[in-house]
Amino acid sequence: MEYEYGVAKIIDNYTLVISGGELDGIRKGDTVKILDQSGITINNPYSGKDLGQLPRIKQELIVERVYDEFSICTTLTETSYSTLDSMTMANKKAYGILNNFNETKEVKKRLNIDSIEPVDLGSNNVIKVGDPVVIEK
Repeated sequence: MEYEYGVAKIIDNYTLVISGGELDGIRKGDTVKILDQSGITINNPYSGKDLGQLPRIKQELIVERVYDEFSICTTLTETSYSTLDSMTMANKKAYGILNNFNETKEVKKRLNIDSIEPVDLGSNNVIKVGDPVVIEK
C-alpha cells in the first residue's frame, strides 16, 4: 500500500513533523495516525479471497501547527476529571456516603460469539522517520 504522508522528523518524545501541510488540506486539530508497515491480512471466510490489510496503529497524534508542506504534531493529552477533591472524598468515604456521581464510564456491549481468534491490532514497533501516516479530519 502506498501512503501520501509520513514521519519526516522526530523532534522530541512528544512532537514530530509529518510530510504534509496546508497545501495538502491538513488543518490544525486534525488527527494523525502513525501506522505500522505490517498490517493484518483479512480474508473472505467463504472464498478465501484476500480482502486487504487491517492497519496497525503505532500512535495517534494531533496536528498543532501547519506549514505549507509539513505539519508539527503532538501526542494527545490524557485528562482525568473528578468533581470532588481528595479531602471531600476521604470524608464522604469515611461516613459511607460516597457514590459514583463523579465518575462516568461507557461500556460497549459484548458480541454473542462462539470463539475468539485473537488479533493483535497494536504495534510494539517504535516510531521512526519514514513511518506512514494517515490524516483524519
